Amino acid sequence: MKKIAIFIGKSLLTQGALSYIKSHPENGVEICSVDISNPQAALEQLKSFTPDIIMVESQYLSDPLFTPSAILELFPHLVMLELHVDSPSVRIIRSEQRKPASFEELISTLGIINSTITPVPQV
Repeated sequence: MKKIAIFIGKSLLTQGALSYIKSHPENGVEICSVDISNPQAALEQLKSFTPDIIMVESQYLSDPLFTPSAILELFPHLVMLELHVDSPSVRIIRSEQRKPASFEELISTLGIINSTITPVPQV
């Protein structure tokens, strides 16, 4: 079962997402709504919930506790959905952490990363 943490702010966007997911229990996800008004309490709530996915509006990522890099450092295999209230776009940030045992393994990892990048056609 996937665990989704949704940061609830003033926007109807995240409140609507929370309501929609809760109304579809057949999706098999566990939901945790996180009140962002107290950043330290929100961080503690996240640590105890250990989410697989976090949905957060971009405006809340300016707090030093909630920058994408700070959150991804806490949760090494997380998918973060950064919602933009003023546009239909969603930024998907995935975290994967590796600890290469040697320089050769590091270089090998770079090859894996390079093979997953899809080149953008030039016009």
